[in-house]
Amino acid sequence: MASEIYPLNEIDLLTEIERLDWNHTNVLVPVLGGHVLPPEVDAYLQGLVTERTASSTTGNDQPVVSVADIATGTGIWLVDVAKSLPPTARLDGFDYNTSKFRPTSALPPNVQLQEANALKPFPAKLHGQYDLVHVRLIFLALRTSDWAVVAANLRTLLRPGGYLLWEEVDSVNWKGYPASTQTAKILANMTRFYTEQSAGGTQYPIGLDQLLNAEGYDGARQEVFKLYDNGENTTLNLNRKRLFTTAALSCLRGYGKLGGIDGLQTEEEAAKNVVEAEEEVKKGEVQFGLWIWRTIARRSL
Repeated sequence: MASEIYPLNEIDLLTEIERLDWNHTNVLVPVLGGHVLPPEVDAYLQGLVTERTASSTTGNDQPVVSVADIATGTGIWLVDVAKSLPPTARLDGFDYNTSKFRPTSALPPNVQLQEANALKPFPAKLHGQYDLVHVRLIFLALRTSDWAVVAANLRTLLRPGGYLLWEEVDSVNWKGYPASTQTAKILANMTRFYTEQSAGGTQYPIGLDQLLNAEGYDGARQEVFKLYDNGENTTLNLNRKRLFTTAALSCLRGYGKLGGIDGLQTEEEAAKNVVEAEEEVKKGEVQFGLWIWRTIARRSL
């Protein structure tokens, strides 16, 4: 990824590892329907497992199904996926920053984490090796022109008929109300910094399905999950608030280290802004949220 514009590698490592794992379990999985894999994709993988297990052409040393996770972070997504697949499944995580990788002792035996940058072509030995390629929450690392590059590179990893599952937040709908609150100002500053650093910003992932179809994928479509006031789900509402405060503080600190923006040049200023916003959130003085877009596509048979 374009590491020079990504703010979340600029903060304390242990804090970021904890944030990634906590967000996965307590916000992302619940908001995305309570499952790690969409039912359609899970059914496809389970069908391959059944078919290949019964096939005489599948040796005992060959994976019955292969999954790649791009920008894997700590590998937490693969750890969850491993629970629903047999131990003979091949589960590979890739990230250009390996500092957050879980140690091998903390991973299932069939999960392997390795260095790779999705903005560069993947090695030929990985081409056509995966039944599912998953990528999540990389938009802060992408410039406007990078999306098509990543889409093309991910396609090379897929087997014919394989699925791409791309889950992403857009910068258009992360807003706070009323606009005069510190929370709203923080979100506006995050959008402004992203727009400046990404060479003009982009609407993606909104419309990512159209880009994928143009890049040679089949049947790309999108579903949006809105993380605002989640009704009577008190736990998710509380977790949404924690997600905002931890992500905002991490982003603002990272932006400060990457050069800052008007009114935010130091980590101390970032912390002060987030404390003020946290008080607004606790008092119920502000509404905020974000949209998570799930884009599913397939490589042609």
